Amino acid sequence: VGFQSSPIFDFEKYKDNYLIVSSFGEGAVCLDIESLGIIGDIGKLLPGYQINKVVADTKGNLWFATEGGIAKFGDDLKLNKLFQAQVNSGYGLPHNNVSDITIDFSGNVLAATRMGLAEYDPNLDDFRPVEEPKELKGKWITEMTLDSNGYLWLNMNNGIAKYDVPNKTAHIYQVNS
Repeated sequence: VGFQSSPIFDFEKYKDNYLIVSSFGEGAVCLDIESLGIIGDIGKLLPGYQINKVVADTKGNLWFATEGGIAKFGDDLKLNKLFQAQVNSGYGLPHNNVSDITIDFSGNVLAATRMGLAEYDPNLDDFRPVEEPKELKGKWITEMTLDSNGYLWLNMNNGIAKYDVPNKTAHIYQVNS
């Protein structure tokens, strides 16, 4: 598939005829769905990066959750911006290790990090750490999934959370260990 030895961590169908395949250590490649050949003029995306997740939004942007932040590619498959942690600034990611990324039904881009949840603010063209509810602030979130009712379920150390994105409320379910 275009990787020497790195495991494939995620893939995303992109547009009508592409498959973006990401690895943990060798970046991502763009494959033609028909031939499964690498698209030659695009080549590798984010070579050397450890990519945990890739999602596409309705505008044709690709969002990559990596061990070094979030990379946003435009519909031309060129890197638009790399988002990283900005300590004590009130914006930016809470941590560069981004384990998951998702887009909710309203188009909000949400990122799971080692130090909490972050939401993309298109007016700032940056992420903001989710400060409320306080139960989510600073928590290591390893995985997310969106259910059919629009709730975002978060996998956290010793528990899961059901997060209502528009209302900024969460219910935490603790696991006894």
